[in-house]
Amino acid sequence: MFKGIYEGKNAKCQNKRVLILGESHYDKDGYDNFTTKSVIENYHLNPNQKKYNFFHKIAQCFSVNTNDIDKEFEYFWNNMYFANYVDKLCGIGDSKAKNLIKGNRKEYNNELFDFINKNEIDIVFVFGRTVYNSLPSYSENKTAIEKQPNLDNDNIFVGNRKDFIAHCVYLKDESHENADIKLNKDIHIYGIRHPSAQCGFKLENYKPYLKKLI
Repeated sequence: MFKGIYEGKNAKCQNKRVLILGESHYDKDGYDNFTTKSVIENYHLNPNQKKYNFFHKIAQCFSVNTNDIDKEFEYFWNNMYFANYVDKLCGIGDSKAKNLIKGNRKEYNNELFDFINKNEIDIVFVFGRTVYNSLPSYSENKTAIEKQPNLDNDNIFVGNRKDFIAHCVYLKDESHENADIKLNKDIHIYGIRHPSAQCGFKLENYKPYLKKLI
C-alpha cells in the first residue's frame, strides 16, 4: 500500500470502520513528501481540479450529494480510511499498475490484511476491478461461504455493458492463497468499477446499494 494512508479524523469512532481502496497514484502534485494523506488534503483544498474527480465520484456513490467540499468531508471523508493498493507512482494510460500488481500481489495483500488487522477495519470498498480481482483467493475449504452473490440485482449497466457490485467475505483465522497474514475478524469486501474507467462509470448504479452499508 502507498505510504501515508489517509485516516479521517472520525474514522476510528465509527460503528463500522470503513476502508476505501483505490489502485494507484498517478502524479506527485508538486509535493516533495508525497503521501496518500497529502493527496486527500490537497483535494479538500482544491476540489475543482479535474484530477480529483475520482474522490468526488466515490463520495457520490454513497449518496453524498453535495458540491460543498466541507460538507463532503463532514459527511464522508472525515469518517473514512483511504489507501491505494499499489505502493509506487504509476503513469496514466500505461500498464505499470497492472504489471506491479501482477509481480507483487502477495506483498500488496499482506500489507492490506496487516492494515485491516491493526486498524480493526470492518468493510472495504475496492474501486477498481483489477485490484479486487488481485485480492487473496478464497479459503480452500470455505469458498462457498466467502464467495457471495453480487450485491446488485443483475440489472445495472454502463451503456450496453453489464455492471455489477462484487461481494465477498474473508473469514478470520483462515489461510488464503496469495497472502500470508490471517485476518483477526471476518471482513466484508465490495468491488466496484474504477471511477475513471474508460468504458464509463455510472453513479446511479451504486447509490441504492452502497449507502445502506455504512
